[in-house]
Amino acid sequence: MAQFKTKARAVELLGKGQIADLPTAISELWKNGYDAYARNLGCNLYMPGYMDIKEPLFTLYDDGFGMTEEDLLEKWIVLGTDSKARGMKLYTDEERFGIPQRVPMGEKGIGRLSVSYLGSPMLMLTRKIGKPVELLYFDWNVLENYNLFIDDIDVPIHSAEDIDDLPNIFISMVDQFLQKLNQTLIKGQWIEQKKIFKNIIDENSNIALTNALLESEQIKNIFSNNGHGTIFVIFKPDEQLLNLGGRSFEKESENEEYWEIKRSLCGIYNLFKEEPDFNTQFDIYNESGYYNIIDDFYSRKDLNNSDWHIDGAFDKNGLFVGTVRVFNETFQYSYRPNRIPGNTPYGAFELNLAGMELNASSSMLPPEVYEQVTNKTQHFGGLYIYRDNFRVLPYGRLDYDFLNFEKRRSMKAGKYYFSHRKMFGYISITRQENPKLIDKAGREGFIENKAYREFKRDLIDFFNNVADKFFRSVEEGESNARSEQIDKIREKNKKLLEAEKKKSAITRKQFSADIKDFTPRLIELKKEISNLSLELKKKGDGLFVDFTEYNKLAESLEDKKNEFQKLKLEKPTRAKISSVQEQRFANYVKDYKETENIIKQCDVHISNVRKLFDIEDLKRDYENQSRRATFDISSLINSYKKRFASAANKINSQFDEQKSFYLGKLSSSISEYNGEPKTRKDYKKVIDSLARFIYQLKEEINDKMEPFLKHIEGLNFDVDEEFLVSWYKEQEEKLSDQLEKTDSLAQLGISAEIIDHELTRLYNQMRKSMDVLGGYIKEHPELQSLYSQLDHAFLQIESNYRMLQPLYHTRRRLSVKFSGEQLVKDMRTFFDSKLSSGDVEFEGTISFNAFVFDAPEAVIYSTFINVIDNALYWLISVNDRKITIDYKDNKIFIMNNGPKIDDSELENIFTLFYTRKVNGRGIGLYLARRSLRAIGLDIYASNDKKDNKLNGACFIIKKYEK
Repeated sequence: MAQFKTKARAVELLGKGQIADLPTAISELWKNGYDAYARNLGCNLYMPGYMDIKEPLFTLYDDGFGMTEEDLLEKWIVLGTDSKARGMKLYTDEERFGIPQRVPMGEKGIGRLSVSYLGSPMLMLTRKIGKPVELLYFDWNVLENYNLFIDDIDVPIHSAEDIDDLPNIFISMVDQFLQKLNQTLIKGQWIEQKKIFKNIIDENSNIALTNALLESEQIKNIFSNNGHGTIFVIFKPDEQLLNLGGRSFEKESENEEYWEIKRSLCGIYNLFKEEPDFNTQFDIYNESGYYNIIDDFYSRKDLNNSDWHIDGAFDKNGLFVGTVRVFNETFQYSYRPNRIPGNTPYGAFELNLAGMELNASSSMLPPEVYEQVTNKTQHFGGLYIYRDNFRVLPYGRLDYDFLNFEKRRSMKAGKYYFSHRKMFGYISITRQENPKLIDKAGREGFIENKAYREFKRDLIDFFNNVADKFFRSVEEGESNARSEQIDKIREKNKKLLEAEKKKSAITRKQFSADIKDFTPRLIELKKEISNLSLELKKKGDGLFVDFTEYNKLAESLEDKKNEFQKLKLEKPTRAKISSVQEQRFANYVKDYKETENIIKQCDVHISNVRKLFDIEDLKRDYENQSRRATFDISSLINSYKKRFASAANKINSQFDEQKSFYLGKLSSSISEYNGEPKTRKDYKKVIDSLARFIYQLKEEINDKMEPFLKHIEGLNFDVDEEFLVSWYKEQEEKLSDQLEKTDSLAQLGISAEIIDHELTRLYNQMRKSMDVLGGYIKEHPELQSLYSQLDHAFLQIESNYRMLQPLYHTRRRLSVKFSGEQLVKDMRTFFDSKLSSGDVEFEGTISFNAFVFDAPEAVIYSTFINVIDNALYWLISVNDRKITIDYKDNKIFIMNNGPKIDDSELENIFTLFYTRKVNGRGIGLYLARRSLRAIGLDIYASNDKKDNKLNGACFIIKKYEK
């Protein structure tokens, strides 16, 4: 009789060939850990530079039941085991580690094979409590040989009692694997695939267990007294994983591949509904330490930050009962699909979905909230499906619109309201209630059976019905929940927008006109003041000066100063100007500052001239200055008073126009009733109508006049209203975030200051211990790698600790002497990973290296760390990256060859919370200036070519001139 025979390649087809993508593979393995009652599910990606890592290494782990050797032989390497498919197994409370009973996620017996998607070769470590650690080693690349049968492949399995035995056992297992592989070569089973065979031999001959892995928390835990769980170690991770780790120089990755992995793993559990009884973690380790990429997902409260919200459930007959909130109104709503009575094939499920209007102008959400929700939805939005609170992939992905929301919108947006791109929420199903909604083997969605087809059909009909009843665009004479509210919302937003646009247009127009009108006079004035400067210099350089001639020059200079002050222009804060206007303004500011510097030179020359005066001339000069100042101040205030009178006349004219307008409306209304009343009843009707109209008219007048008058009455010379309005506008999108930042910073600062004394004591103890340990390491070279990593980490902690010291009120600012060369060396150490990964040339000039600081070390170091960190961020966009520190003319120059700072922003960058960086806080440079000024130094940015040799950003530190 004939028998089925299975090629080894079938294992790859059931594993890597069936799994849709990397997030699905990780999800499948985490589900297995969940089924094993793990509290912690996680991944570690180790990149070169972390401890002794030379090649990327990936681990996936859980602290669930783990397995014995028997489990490995009878279950894990047996395909299609049905232990979970048979139903829930009841474990004791002790067996479940005290965790409540869970519904098992696995059912097909092949999910474990998704580990092959992560990369190869693979070492698995697994352990049940009270049993030894079991090791299994395999290279999934062997399965690419289509000549091998499953029986031809041996999988090395070994037990380990002690973590110290692990390296030798691993080497033995690799050797065993290679010996068995060579036997298949001898049998001629690799004749057609010698290249694959050679690659497998090369890869397996050059792998070893690293200290980073052996020292990891997961390996230590599994070998501890009561250790349990499973760890997969992947020695050649898949390219997608490597892309996740290649982000050390660029601080934030915006590529879609990164976000798809992130959103899939962040949303693995239904956080819309409840918090899980387990933790998920995905840590990436590199030279700088490690960071977790799983964060930022939704919670229950996010559903309330929406313009609409649907919350309810479908019963087993397909009847939906729940609520629909449209803006501020909530309606009870039920829907029964048009189907034959009786139970549906798909079963009962919950639906909870929220969303926003496509345009901010139609949203009831404040602009800053709308933007926050939109940003979150951009990365995490979609309609998710969860089975027993575990995500079913790929539902919820922005590219998987399984209910065809966008397809219908493209046909008729007014009728089909819902957009997959502007919603977030979930459908909740269970294994018990929805057994016929079955996952495909590769987890790329549900099998297209009758239950799924009707599930989709009824949901599409449901959303069409909700859209038609509550949201669709209506014809004249019709209305629905959305149409009854949308006009008011749009009108409100429109008024705000129109007022802002009108104001912005006027501002831009006036700004453009001012630049055009002021520029010729500014250039002319610059020349005139330059000539005055030359004449004053000649007078000051002489041995004698005639007072009359001096006074004539001084009077002329004051006239030009007054005129110059009137030519000062500020960039509009309430209106966004065009790129052309930006350039014109930058040129204007340049000319203005140059003129300002010439005026300063004139003041110096005048001071030199006065040195030639006798007491009588100085007295005359003082009297002239006093008279001139009195006249100038009076003239200046009178000019503003005149402008106010002109503005008041315009407002009075507007009041008269409004009065005529409303009296006209009243007169028109009264004339409509003339001749109509005949009877007592008619008069009563007309009077009631007129009373209602008068009341509405007064309401309209009050609504228009009252806010205007309150604003006028609240005006005060001590309050800059224009500044306040512009400030509120600028801050409205950032206020919540800034409050959160400020609160967290305040708490951190207070806590740090309180524990500073204790930190100092512990820090000194650690430093002494590190020095002693360094001597011990010389006699034990096998520990050198671990010590180097520890020392590098301690140096970074040390540098960051010193950054905090200037901020402590209770901390003395003790000055110490240290060289520029030492500072450059320390900066190289601190930024080692970023400088290396970004290929940045970082150096101090000979003059700077020789310079000796005599200042509080922590203040200087924190400033340089801030400026260099900013430089590294902006250098991303250029080639041949350079950072240079120079010293000349009693000034320190920190320069880079990245983008220049706009002239208009040279001062803004030192303002609290002002930042041009993505996800920046806008705090570093503000604190740097505050700290430096406290010790008599100052920092500013300059675009002056004689200062900035690299033609990029240039920061200058010099003595503070108050």
